[in-house]
Amino acid sequence: MKNIVLLLSWRYITHSATEKTVSTMIAICFLGVFLGAFSLSLVTAIMNGFEKDLYKKMQGIHSNGIIRSESNNLNYNAIKKVLQTEFPQVLGISPTSSSYVLVPGNNNDDIPDVIIVKAIDPTAEATVTTIAQKITNTVLSGKSPLSCALSNNNILMGKKCAQALNLHIGDTVTFLYPDTQADKQHSINLSKQQAQIGGIFCTGIDEYDAHVVFCTFNFFHEMFPDIDITQINIKFTDDTHEQKLLSDLKKRLGIEVSSWKNLYPELVSALTLQKYVSFFIIMLISLVASMNILSLLFMEITNKRPDIAILRTMGASPDTISLIFISIGVGISFIAGIIGIAGAYVVSYICQTYPCIRLPDVYYTSHLPVLMEWHIALTVLLVVLLISFFASWLPTRSIKTLNIAHILRSEG
Repeated sequence: MKNIVLLLSWRYITHSATEKTVSTMIAICFLGVFLGAFSLSLVTAIMNGFEKDLYKKMQGIHSNGIIRSESNNLNYNAIKKVLQTEFPQVLGISPTSSSYVLVPGNNNDDIPDVIIVKAIDPTAEATVTTIAQKITNTVLSGKSPLSCALSNNNILMGKKCAQALNLHIGDTVTFLYPDTQADKQHSINLSKQQAQIGGIFCTGIDEYDAHVVFCTFNFFHEMFPDIDITQINIKFTDDTHEQKLLSDLKKRLGIEVSSWKNLYPELVSALTLQKYVSFFIIMLISLVASMNILSLLFMEITNKRPDIAILRTMGASPDTISLIFISIGVGISFIAGIIGIAGAYVVSYICQTYPCIRLPDVYYTSHLPVLMEWHIALTVLLVVLLISFFASWLPTRSIKTLNIAHILRSEG
């Protein structure tokens, strides 16, 4: 029975090529589904590219997990021992401390810039972030650019911060910071600390490139002797269930453990919402395009009324006859959907291989990121087939109400 259904469906489609009106309707249906599948795949791939590209950049400067304490210093050695012995999913561990300093401008009338000074262990930091790969140039050359940039108590400064202060590699910068040893009464005494720029980095993220400076713990403790390790960055294996591991770490350590996504909740939520809203809107466009299939099948059922009556007298059930016309609609949508998805894949491959569409500076990436993955193609194809099945099923409901005897007398 299945072979008969497919054979009759194929015969009706090929025979329709001789009828200009029906063949035009088939072409319109095919084009509508093709454009719907193409646009749905491409827009989803673009949103996926934005999300993956942003996550890649953020994870380059932030670790997968963050252990921190706002008020107390962390016992780094004890926490490190627990992580290494009880959590094999942890690949890298790096301590850090941070505080704020003022950097005077070149002119006395300029308002000092506020920047964040972060103390890191160059060797450990290279295991959890890719900040070493973001260094554009250093005062020394070697296998470890991060260690070279921070050697001899030098500092690593962001590109935009260096440009704003008109500083270059080897220049000296002055930091102003509160003197914690002085008596705190009605004023704050500022101490000075000279630092030499040993390297410049560029992440492409303004908040880092313009407001962050890296240094060693030795240099950091010269300014802030009371601040020890306040944050520990950890990197996970690729197959780690992130939320479960963070929950286990928080329960085991009894302190705050969070993902880097918690640092940018608005940005992550906006990307997720934009992805789903875009998919839903383009899906509605595909739904409108699939309504052409409804018109086509209503026309086909009307034209094939004598054939339907003959099939009914030969013992075919209404459900079997309905499958013939549903196969026509779903078959057209399947072929058009496959071609549309393939077209979107070609366009995404070209955009990914030859990034020619530049974006303004408000985005975190300089070129339009397009990333087509197999789950996107599968989801789009399933959505197209589901919509086309619904559009094909509606007209076939009228087959059960046809008066077979009347059709055979008047049209047979």
